[in-house]
Amino acid sequence: MNTLSQRNIFLVVGPFGDGKTHFLNLLRDVIVPEFGFPLEYVPISDAHTITKRLLEDDETSGVNHYHPATREAALVGDFHHKHDDSLNIYPFTVAGNQIITAMTIDFLHRLNQVPAGNTIHLAEWSLGVNTNKPSEPASRTTAFSCDTIAQYLHDGTYPTEGFQKVFAVIHPVTTFDNRLRFNAMRDIPSSEDIALGRKSWMIAPEGMNITGEDNFEILVPVLQSFGIPFIVDVPNNVLPDEIRYDEAQREIIFHLRKAVLDWSEEVWHGGERGQRGQSIELG
Repeated sequence: MNTLSQRNIFLVVGPFGDGKTHFLNLLRDVIVPEFGFPLEYVPISDAHTITKRLLEDDETSGVNHYHPATREAALVGDFHHKHDDSLNIYPFTVAGNQIITAMTIDFLHRLNQVPAGNTIHLAEWSLGVNTNKPSEPASRTTAFSCDTIAQYLHDGTYPTEGFQKVFAVIHPVTTFDNRLRFNAMRDIPSSEDIALGRKSWMIAPEGMNITGEDNFEILVPVLQSFGIPFIVDVPNNVLPDEIRYDEAQREIIFHLRKAVLDWSEEVWHGGERGQRGQSIELG
């Protein structure tokens, strides 16, 4: 069986607001069709698995998350709430690790369910270090950190079989200030947009801080140990209000194409495995 058939998942990883959804849209709408690879249109997203676990938490009075309208109560330790016409499920902020651990297990099982074949599957996975102050309820959420993820993969808390299906890991790289700006530009997505993975909802400031620091480097050796062919950093400097928008957009497409899809030809023909790809500078 050739490498593409064994490993047909392109996994985009990084903190909230770093452009993962934008990268997925570019991959499935521009780059993958350009190369003619068959593609599963709907990505695998932790945004989908977290919604399932969020609804389960609501069945027990929502004690592991809160909403803007219930934040004041959460600040004094009262997370109980019920949803009615005046309290939507989105936006929300997770407080604690129960939801995150459960949804990550769901997400990793989804990766393993991807069938072998020549169809590319896209996925996105959020991670990073919580930088909230201890007084903030969201500071309780630490399971997004890569040191925790690495430990859970090592001790069996998280399943690892799905990584045998991963062809490449794409890591958008940008500043925290840019991530805040990306987040502020989000509109309210429709349920269809969320289901299709085309848009993400706006995240509260304390929610953004849940993955405030990008510590992806900690996870790189773990991913390499699973034999993932390429792990790629891709700079993301696209901001629609900047003069450099078109140039920055072209740069992202250039990096995605050169760092992932062109390299897939090398892997298809027996290129080296388990090496971390370095982002390619434009000439």
